[in-house]
Amino acid sequence: MTRTLPKKQINPKSCATRVSESPLDSLEAIISDYLANYSDNADRELRFYQRQRTLEDALENAALARLPSGKRAHHQRRLSSSTLNAAWDALQQCDFKACRNFHDLFCLIDQTVRPIDGIGELYVYDTAHRIGAYLRLVPDRVYVHAGVRVGAKALGFKKCDYILCSDLPGEFSALQPDQIEDCLCIYKHELEMLFGT
Repeated sequence: MTRTLPKKQINPKSCATRVSESPLDSLEAIISDYLANYSDNADRELRFYQRQRTLEDALENAALARLPSGKRAHHQRRLSSSTLNAAWDALQQCDFKACRNFHDLFCLIDQTVRPIDGIGELYVYDTAHRIGAYLRLVPDRVYVHAGVRVGAKALGFKKCDYILCSDLPGEFSALQPDQIEDCLCIYKHELEMLFGT
């Protein structure tokens, strides 16, 4: 049984909404909509971090949640400048050369900044993803946090920190792990409607 979803405001930069106004009645439709409306913007953001001249530049922009436009990333809009600066200061002490893969990087950033008041799991993932782009370390699994947790729960994944791509429905094989993370967040309500949680 398919369900028609109410129309939403269009805002391609927010993971709380989606661009398409047509009903999405399957995982294939959700993934097609993501590829058509969101993946290019996400790739553009990652290229910004990949192209930084130095690790210090990449670290500053990632820690302060700066987008190519110079504005603060949507996910970190509510964090104070002092919180972001405290995270940046802490991250400058890290030995990123010791990170062999994205998970090492994620854990290092988590241990470094989570004790800072106001820093949560979404900041940790986003910052690791941005720094990872510069270091050429990409996720090999889907990290679960914030809105992603809602989408993951709709698919039957409860109380987990990450999901292996091989455990997801086959339709997700068209996406990379970071794209799946993005998709689960953006389409969390559509997934809830489709899978009836």
